[in-house]
Order: sequence, then C-alpha cells, then structure tokens
Amino acid sequence: MNSENLRIATLVPAATDIVCALGLGSSIVAVSHECDHPMAEGLAVATSSNVPAAGVGGEASASEVDAAVSAAVAAGQALYGVDTGLLASLEVDLVVSQTICDVCAVRSAHFSHELGPDVAFVDLNATSVEGLYADIEAVAAALGVTDRGEVLNRAVAQRLAAVRGRTRGSTPLRVATIEWTDPLFIGGHWVPEIVELAGGANCLGSAGTPSHRIAASDLLAADPQVVLVLPCGFDLDGAHEEAARMSTTSLVDLPAECQVWALDANRLMSRCTHIVATAVETVAAILSGDEPDGACARRILR
Repeated sequence: MNSENLRIATLVPAATDIVCALGLGSSIVAVSHECDHPMAEGLAVATSSNVPAAGVGGEASASEVDAAVSAAVAAGQALYGVDTGLLASLEVDLVVSQTICDVCAVRSAHFSHELGPDVAFVDLNATSVEGLYADIEAVAAALGVTDRGEVLNRAVAQRLAAVRGRTRGSTPLRVATIEWTDPLFIGGHWVPEIVELAGGANCLGSAGTPSHRIAASDLLAADPQVVLVLPCGFDLDGAHEEAARMSTTSLVDLPAECQVWALDANRLMSRCTHIVATAVETVAAILSGDEPDGACARRILR
C-alpha cells in the first residue's frame, strides 16, 4: 500500500507527534483523547479515560489522580477505553500505540484481538534516546518512509551532539527531577538521561529505570542543586502552580541556593519523541546559567 493511502490511528500523543514529524499527519484518521498535535484537531477520538485527569484538560489534583488510579488498579479496572468499533468503521489499517506505561495510555495488546487480521500495529516502547531512535525507525518503516526516519534521527542526534559539545568539561550540577508532585515520584525512563545529556548529574533515579515514589526526606538527603518540576501531562502553567505549591511544602527545607524550575512536561518530558532534543537544550540552558526559552521553563522564586 502506498504510504499516502494509509489510514492511521495514533493512540498516544507521542505516536501522533512522530507520524506528523515523518510527514504523514494527513493520513491519521483517529487519535487518542490526549493527542494535542495541531493536526489532531477535528479527528475522531478513539480512546477515553476511566479516571479523573490532571494537567492539560484535567481538573483533578495530583493527589486525587493518584488515589483514583490506585483504586482502579486494586480493583482490576481498566484505566482507559478504546472504541474498536470506531476504528473498524474508519477502516484503520495501522495502529500506533505504546507499551511503556499502563497508567499513561492504552496498550494495543488489550484490544488488538478485536480488530481484523489485516490491521497492523506498531508499539512505541522507548525508555531511552536509543529506544527513541528505534521507535522512529519502526514507525517510519511501517509508514513506508524509512528515509524520512533516518533524516529525523540524524537531526535529533546532531542537536544532542551540539549540546554535548557546549557542556563538555563543565562541573555537573546535582539535579532532582519530580515527575509527580503528590505523592512525590522522581523522573524515570528517559528523564534522567535528558539530565545527563544536558550536562547534569542525577542525584535521585537513573536513566532507563521507571519512576518511583520517594519521601520528602529522600529529596532533602539527596541535596540537589537544581530541582526540575515536570509532573506528567502538565503544561508550563500547571507545572508552575505545582512547583509553587511544593515550595511551601516538600521543597521548603531545601537550601535557599537550590534552584527550582517548572518545565512544560506535557510537551517536553512526558513523551519520548524527537522533542527530546528541545528538552535537553532547555535543561542545558538552565544548568549552564543561560536563560531557557520562556515557553519551556520558568524559575520558581523561593
């Protein structure tokens, strides 16, 4: 099948971002309820959430979301629904989903048996930058645009190399990344790697490992010089609100010289796509004392 004739469903925001970056956004016929790429506007929405949402488009607090997710998991309830009837009616022939996190989005394994044998599936599973390159290659191959995948990967690699060149030889600052604010979870998977690529040193967590819960005392004991607040799914304004609240609670005992920054987690950190390059550039600017793009990060005055 010609790539231009594909009918694609992208059921996680990262999938929509990658397909659009590869030039096939016009072939997408269905997206997830969380997809926010401009080309997703007006398209059929094939997923829904069974728990309250925080961050972009949500009204629940971080603690309310955590409680709802924990209760649903304990009861064996699905966190997300997929309208397979809609996908069938749209004659979708390629579904791009994910296998990284059951809390973040639906897995194709949960519904693929409900679609016909002619439907192809690509699952994003990157937990690192190398995994990102592999995901882009896999999506590009499924779309029949392998050459475009190679071009996109080279562009990401070149930007990361440029940051590495600028930060080489500098003394790494100790960095803590906060992926959820109530309860506290440190950044996992590709987030610690972003810090390392930006010239920082993770004082909590390590590249490639899942996010996990910590106590405020753990954060204090780690003695970070920089705290990056990047709650999953929150835009810059939402992250700023969370960071400001934390500055009077879980961050209140950190030394005054410790910098606290809010980041646009929804755009930069919550999905492993080519936008990782922008995330690394943003964190590198923070760590080097330069002014980051104001649309990406904002410092919290303590």
